[in-house]
Parts: sequence; structure tokens; C-alpha cells
Amino acid sequence: MTAAPIFELRDAISAALKREKIPEREAKQLQREEDEHVLLDGGEMARGLYLPDRVVRDLTAGSATGAYLVSGNDITDWLPALRNSSTVTRAGARVFQAPGGNFRLPVVDDGGVAYIVTEGVAPTDADAVIRELSASPKIFSKFQDATKALVAQSPVAAEMLVANLVGAVIELYDAMALKGSGAAGQPLGVANHPDVNTAVNLTSWADVCAVHETSELAHAGSSTFGWIMHPTVAKLLRQLDKGTDTGRFVMDENNRIGGYPTFLTTALDSDEAIFGPWAEVCLVRWGKIDLLVNGFSQSKAGVAEFSVFMYADAMVRRGELFTYVDQIA
Repeated sequence: MTAAPIFELRDAISAALKREKIPEREAKQLQREEDEHVLLDGGEMARGLYLPDRVVRDLTAGSATGAYLVSGNDITDWLPALRNSSTVTRAGARVFQAPGGNFRLPVVDDGGVAYIVTEGVAPTDADAVIRELSASPKIFSKFQDATKALVAQSPVAAEMLVANLVGAVIELYDAMALKGSGAAGQPLGVANHPDVNTAVNLTSWADVCAVHETSELAHAGSSTFGWIMHPTVAKLLRQLDKGTDTGRFVMDENNRIGGYPTFLTTALDSDEAIFGPWAEVCLVRWGKIDLLVNGFSQSKAGVAEFSVFMYADAMVRRGELFTYVDQIA
């Protein structure tokens, strides 16, 4: 179960609904938070709260959903929605905070080679080949209505609403880093990178070793090689014998494949997996996740609008180091 945050988020949201500044006590507590629950704009007293969101259903105090948050007893805990965590981050992706404007990252594609020379002989010129990756803000957003009665009646409604919003945006961001199309405002994910290696099915231990070799030959020094796959693929690999009745399976009891860790997500399809050095994926964020609370547009109905915006992008430094496998059955 998830314990309610120590700060009074309900008081902060109440102030936002009244267009008042956040009370100093809540503001100081919010500034101390380091787990992306709520952050203030530039550390100043803000009229808006800054965090992530995605809510599946509107909650009202009189509905079959919101009613569960209202009782005669104090409710201090709740069970959060089940959703994917940030799989790409856990696998080793690097996170950058953009200072403003488009984010640019120099990449050395070819560092050149060194030579052994004899005394008095100059080495051969071997210039490095350098290019630049660029990221621009993509907008991740979610909208949610909640009645003011619900916020007033339930001591945890505000906290639960915020937690759901945060989890949903992070879940979507993770999915885009894996499979974003690079079009229609989406980041370009690993699976759709033009340089990514592709393979079809994994029917034997030899198939798995071939995938490993492709990345290892290109980037043998990486310490962040790993698999990200759908749980259904993991189920198959846990039962796939390395030979014939050896009792040794492709995925071992520690969820490792050939010594490499495995991370599971439903952001991939049920027949998909990706292998590679995940430190080559760069997650870029602009500012904090922004929660805007509007208590006036639907004030006659007693409804507050919660809108969340996160500005972020994902970059793959070298797509040729990854292998995307589909049609695994």
C-alpha cells in the first residue's frame, strides 16, 4: 500500500482552486520532495503545482468510484493503479535536464586509431568523426475532472489523483522511448530507429547468442547490456531449453539471459523484445511536470479541472547497437 505524502497536498490544491498562493508551510515541504510528486516552478511561490499525470476515470464523490474515497473514517492509504514503471531508466538509460531551448549532445562516431611509431616518426593523422544529436520538447499531457466535493470530503483524494497522474505520464514516456514513431509529436523510440538491427523470433539458444553477438561486436565495453521484453516473451524463454532436455533454460531463475538482466513491460507487444546497451538511450526533460488546477471553468457544477503537462524527449545515440526482435512465439 502507498502511504499518503507527508505534506498537505489538499491544502495546496485548495489554494490553487481559490487562486491563492500556496501556503508557505506546504511550499517548503513541496520543495523538499525529491521523488517527483510535486515541485514548484523555479522554487518560487507558484499558483500552479508541478508534477505528472494520467487518470483513467473522472472521480466524483457520488459515483461508484469516487464514493470509495469518502467514508466516516479517516482514510490514510490507498492502492495505486497497476501500471508499468520506468523500465528504460531501470535498464540503464541516462537522464538529462535540458537548460532551455533544444538539447544538443555531441556524439563521437569514430574516435580514430592509435599507432606505435619509431623514434622521430610522426603518427598517421586519424581525426575523430563527430556528429550532434538534437532533442526538442515533446508534450505529454492528461486531463482530469474531479468534483470539489470529493476533494473536500476525502483526505486522500488529492494525493491519489496526483499519484495517478504522475504514474500515467511516466508510463507513456517510457513506452515512447521504446516504440515512439518519431512522427505526430512522438519521440523516436529504439524499435523504430532507422539503424536498429532486426530479428524474427527466438526459437533456440543459438538465436539468442546471435542477437548478443551483434551488439557485443559493436560495443563490447558496455556494462548496460540488457533485455527489455513483454512478460509473454519471458514466459516462453523460461521454458525454452538451451538444447534438448538439458534442464537448462534460455532465461534462468534469476531472470537473466546469457548473464544479461531482463526487464519486463507491457509497453511492448506480446511478441516483442529489445536487446542492447541501454546507456545509449538519453531521456531529456525540460523543467518540472506541470499540474494546472482550474476551479472556475466548470464552477457552476462544482467541478475542478486538472491538466498535466510534461515536456520531454528521448534520443538513441547509436541505433545499430540494439536489436529489435518480433514475432516471438
